[in-house]
Amino acid sequence: MNRLLIIALLLLAPLARAVTLQPGDVVLISQPCFMCSLIEIEEGLPYSHGGVIVRDQVGHFWVLEALNQIDRIPLDTFLARRRKGTEPLYLRPHLKSTIAGKLNEFNTWLVQRFNTQFVGHSYDPDFLWNNRDDSGDKYYCSGFIVRLFTPALAAPVHI
Repeated sequence: MNRLLIIALLLLAPLARAVTLQPGDVVLISQPCFMCSLIEIEEGLPYSHGGVIVRDQVGHFWVLEALNQIDRIPLDTFLARRRKGTEPLYLRPHLKSTIAGKLNEFNTWLVQRFNTQFVGHSYDPDFLWNNRDDSGDKYYCSGFIVRLFTPALAAPVHI
């Protein structure tokens, strides 16, 4: 998992706190659990979980994530899970020039890709890149984020 998170972070730019969130931003948090602490120690980073921000038709922000299941939850619910006293980190992907600046189209693409390629698949508590079960591929958070974005990134991801 360490290699995937590093690759994901290299392809994303940190956002200043005052920047307005937009579809496709990645949000990282520290969660208060034993496994999460182990992940943070292994990664050498103060974050143990991440997801991708999308917007619904009325403008509310949601997070696409792989945690216990592949799901979409309200951004506020996602942020409420973080360890007390910690702040989330927001990152913006470096997208292909044909996608950058087309937020509505990119948001629609993310949601459609999520619904058709990831919903119904299992969470991967073993954190393996090519793990499968009867439902198909299994995903953990950073592996999910990389796979969701790969077709839209300006630079290819090689694992």
